Amino acid sequence: MHQLLKRRPRPLLICCLTPFLFTACSFFGGAPATGAPPIPKPPATVATNSLPQTKPVPHPATQPSASLLDGLSLQARIRLMLMVRYESLPPGDAAREYGGYMFFAPFFEGQTPEGVQKTLKKLNESVKTPYGMLFAVDEEGGPVTRVSKFSQYGHDQFRAPGSIYRAGGTAALQEDANEKGALLRSLGLNMNFAPVADVSLDPESFIYPRTLGVCAQKAAPAIQVLVGAQEANAVASVLKHFPGYGDSADTHEEMVRDAAPLEEVRNRWQTFRVGIEAGASGVMVSHLIVDALDPGRPASLSAKVVSMLRKELNFQGVVLTDDLDMGAIGEVTKDPAVAAIQAGNDLLLTSKPEEFLQRIEKAVAAGEISPQRINASALRVLKLREHLEKKAATLEAQP
Repeated sequence: MHQLLKRRPRPLLICCLTPFLFTACSFFGGAPATGAPPIPKPPATVATNSLPQTKPVPHPATQPSASLLDGLSLQARIRLMLMVRYESLPPGDAAREYGGYMFFAPFFEGQTPEGVQKTLKKLNESVKTPYGMLFAVDEEGGPVTRVSKFSQYGHDQFRAPGSIYRAGGTAALQEDANEKGALLRSLGLNMNFAPVADVSLDPESFIYPRTLGVCAQKAAPAIQVLVGAQEANAVASVLKHFPGYGDSADTHEEMVRDAAPLEEVRNRWQTFRVGIEAGASGVMVSHLIVDALDPGRPASLSAKVVSMLRKELNFQGVVLTDDLDMGAIGEVTKDPAVAAIQAGNDLLLTSKPEEFLQRIEKAVAAGEISPQRINASALRVLKLREHLEKKAATLEAQP
């Protein structure tokens, strides 16, 4: 078991912010949106007129391995495709094995670090597959923090990545991400739904406070650093929300349509592409309808969008939906579980796992979903679990 991180005061990073034109962001017309806080130039070591040159990190899903699915029933394989909100389950359901569990602030608020560790260990006692489950949080920093907002976890609340970047550039972001990864791993958490790779220059946009607040080209080196630091701590990074919110509205309550031209949409992918090359374990797909990609379906239910992620960005890891219980999805389908799998997603976020399980089983029996389709996603999830467990063991063995 890891030693819990000790709370320490964060140094105050002070810099002089001077407005200037984003010459490296010519696609957006150079200057930030009116009212946006001025952004300093990135550190001199980072080129501002090109994306960072990275050697793609081989993803565990592409590595050869013995079959991890042998002996697993169809139902067990389907369960591997479900990421379940822990707080939504009756106590009896919490003993079941799924692909993983996601935890929100109410779970951490009334717990101690030792209590969190004990709960996660008990959950893994139900595991019949070779490797422990995925235990996920949204610990982005700033407005979205689930763990560090509570003082008992021994760390000041993580600040918003945009704020850190404006004050100290990528070096400060790397330090912050290392601390974040170490804290999550010390509790037994092995997946973070972060970093936010969306690009927004509009302070009035709902997503802006969660982004870096700069154009895609400037954000790319920062995303690379954030992904690398988390993955180095055996915490799976999940880039979100593909294909990029831009300055669109929030899809938590209703369906939103993005009418941006294809060139602008593809420009947003720079952050996702660099994050994937840096070794991101997962990519979360949003419920946004992007007219330039698939005007008929939200991205999370669009085979076209998931195919672009796989083929154009060469992502071989785990594709996650955003929460399928969000209001936007109910407007377009009564069967989100089946639609999400047909679109190519590997891991479905839900608070209704048994309902999803039954519907998916029926879809397989009816020929709507092939067993091979289930196997492909279940294997990706298991390979990721294998990769994270082995990485964590390596870190544990270090003096």
